[in-house]
This record gives sequence, C-alpha cells and structure tokens, in this order.
Amino acid sequence: MRFLIISGAYHYKKNGLLYAYGPYVREMNIWISQVDEVVVMCELHDGEPAGMDIPYEHSKPIKVVGHKGFEFTSAKASVRSIALLPLLIFRMIREMWLADHIHFRGPASIALIATFVQILFPWKKKTMKYAGNWDWHFPTPFSYKLQKRIPNNTWLTHNIQVLVYGSWPYRSKNILPFFTATYREHEKVPVSKDWNAPPVFMFSGVLEEHKQPLVAYQMFKTIAQAAEGARMVFCGGGYLQPVIEQMAAADGLAAQVLCTGSIPKDEMKRHYQSAHFLLFQSKSEGWPKAVAESMFWGAIPVTREVSIVPEMLGQGERGILTKPNDAVAAMAERVLALWNDKAACQHMSALCMEWSRQFTLDKFEADLKKLI
Repeated sequence: MRFLIISGAYHYKKNGLLYAYGPYVREMNIWISQVDEVVVMCELHDGEPAGMDIPYEHSKPIKVVGHKGFEFTSAKASVRSIALLPLLIFRMIREMWLADHIHFRGPASIALIATFVQILFPWKKKTMKYAGNWDWHFPTPFSYKLQKRIPNNTWLTHNIQVLVYGSWPYRSKNILPFFTATYREHEKVPVSKDWNAPPVFMFSGVLEEHKQPLVAYQMFKTIAQAAEGARMVFCGGGYLQPVIEQMAAADGLAAQVLCTGSIPKDEMKRHYQSAHFLLFQSKSEGWPKAVAESMFWGAIPVTREVSIVPEMLGQGERGILTKPNDAVAAMAERVLALWNDKAACQHMSALCMEWSRQFTLDKFEADLKKLI
C-alpha cells in the first residue's frame, strides 16, 4: 500500500532521516507501521531539527515531496505563495493519483488545499485528522471552517473518515469521534497522593501566550497566599519561562516555583504523579494532551471550557471548568474550596483516572489499524 501523508508540520532532513515534531511523528509512526510505502508531502525546512523533533521510522526509505510553506503575512510573501500554488496543486494531484490511501491533517494551509483537491478522488480511501477545535460555534478563521465543512459534506467528500476530538452535533457519517493517548496499558499503576500535604500544582505545555501560563502563575500566586507550603511546577519550554522566573523572584515565590524547561516523558510523568492539580488555561485546544495526561495520574485539572474539555471533565464532575472572562481570584477561590474538602479531592482524582485510563496507546493503535 502506498500511503500519502499531507502535513502542515515543519519537517527537516538529517542523515537521510525525516524529522518533525515528536508527538505528531510518534502517532504517524503507528499509522505507517501498517503500510509498505510512505510518501510525505510537507513543509521542508533547512537547518537542524529542534529538540522536540524525532525521525519517522519505516522499513523503507520515505519519499519526501517538500515545499517551503505558504505565508500571507506580507505582500511579498503572498505573491510568492500564490505563484507557487499551481505547482503545489499539480504535485498534490499527482501524489493523490498514485496513492492507495490519502491521509491529511488540519487545520493547516496545505490541509486546506488538500481539502479541495481530495474532492477529485472520490474512489480513493482517505482519512483526515482534524487536530483543532471542532466546535462549530467557536470563532475560527474562515479557512478553518472550510476544513470542517467540506469533509463533513457527504455530497462533496466521499470515502473518508475524519477523526475529530469529541462528540459534536452537526456531523455527518464522514465524521468519527476519536482520541489520542500517551500511556500504555502496563502503565496503569496505582497512584497514591497525600491530600494532607501542602498542595502541588502543575502546568504542562509550551510557555507561550496562547497557552496562558501567566494566568496559571497568577492563580498559583493567589492560592499560595492561603495554602501554606504550596508549590508549582511549569513543565515545558518557551519564551515566557524567564518572565515566570522573574515574576516568582519578585513575588518572593522563587523557592516555590520551578520551571523545568522541555523534559523527557518519564520525568514529566513523575511530576504528574506528584501534582494535586493541573492549572491550564489555554485559549484553544483540540484534545488537550496535558489535561488527559494529568487525569491519567489523578491530578485534578483546572482548565478552560473550550473544545472537548467539558466532555473530558464530565461537565465539572472530574475537574474545575473555567470561562474566558473568569477573574483569577474567583478561579483561585474555587480551587481552594475544593482543596479544603479532602474527600471531594480524592473522589474527583479517582474519577479523573477512571476516565482517562480508557484511552491508552494500545487501544489507540488497535483503532488506527482499523482505519488503514
């Protein structure tokens, strides 16, 4: 089987291997383990892979159809992108014609093009992974809306399964509610948290504005004034790391706030196991990996009500849901109220683990094999 991947992720070549963002490649390695031949149509960049990048793994060399990406941030970039568009479309038509299975991932610029081109191939087997927020009412760019509506339309799009996070209304037979996973069945070990010890809080993700780690810090700062000995760990790198460290020093919290930078999976796991709460106020998510991972280890999420999050948290039975306009003080007060009810904390933590441990890599792999 010739398996075509059309991806918006940044890719790099090094020593004959193709690299891209680690969590994405780990998933794609599961997909391609089932096929004979792999073609990747992607944004190919010069330079070295980043620290989070890992190589694709396949028994045969992977064919790469690279391009330099599409930008419309300036007049010059727009002209260049428009000039390159006919060649990209020609290459995409050729690769779709040759492929036995077409897999593309959105939302992304190249996925938008693939969304239109795939209409020409109604007989081809196709899968699309929509990794963003599938909520029709969530404000998104028009290009994102097209990447939802065209694959959802059974008159335009045939022989496709679109993997989306969550069970949403307004979905056709083309749409398949799906999930992602981090841990294996054998990692379902018991977790023992001391709910009488000082509380431990955690943030997981890139320390950049769209994930709002500064809101998480402000929540912790307010909580720490009332919860003696409280600590917080920020796991993940980003340009806001020095800002958080400077704020903690200025507020007299340097000894209680740790920024780890990017760390391996096993070290991240240890922090989840130690944490009582995850403070996570990201502006937009598809399947928030940090939330699912924290729940797997019984850390109660305090997270924004976006995308599939209310479903993950059982509408508030398995965590604290917040709204975009909630004040930091009000959010912190809700966390403290829960923390002061140890029985409720233990019960909610157990519910978190029970829900999240349904979704393991073993189940994920088994379900993916049915789609090839």
